[in-house]
Amino acid sequence: MCRQTVIDRHQILIAGADDSVARTLVTRPAARGADFHRVPRAGDAARVAAAFEFDVVVIGYPISDASVDSILEQIRSPASRSRNAGVVLLAEDRRIGDARRYIGRGASRAVSLDDPPPVWGSEVFELLDVARRAE
Repeated sequence: MCRQTVIDRHQILIAGADDSVARTLVTRPAARGADFHRVPRAGDAARVAAAFEFDVVVIGYPISDASVDSILEQIRSPASRSRNAGVVLLAEDRRIGDARRYIGRGASRAVSLDDPPPVWGSEVFELLDVARRAE
């Protein structure tokens, strides 16, 4: 008898970040066992994260096409399939202070893109090691 094994893969959404961010994350050793999904605009993150379950949502900051508060509220909504996801705001050093204001208000972390990629990449993947918050 043939037995089928289901592999539980982590789901990561990248929104509003440039191609280099996606390439950096996908090529990290910790990326094994993860599926990456990308939407070009940060404003699309809320709609996609609400419809599909993600373990981590990575959003480029600042966000020009939607309100940060609105995106975070939609992701954390009880109706959102990704309400328990880790949410990371990726910002340049000059904007990291602004991004950190959202920690505890829907964002899990704010990370500087001016840090070396292994540093900010590790911040993203550490959230995969954290157990999903209780529903």
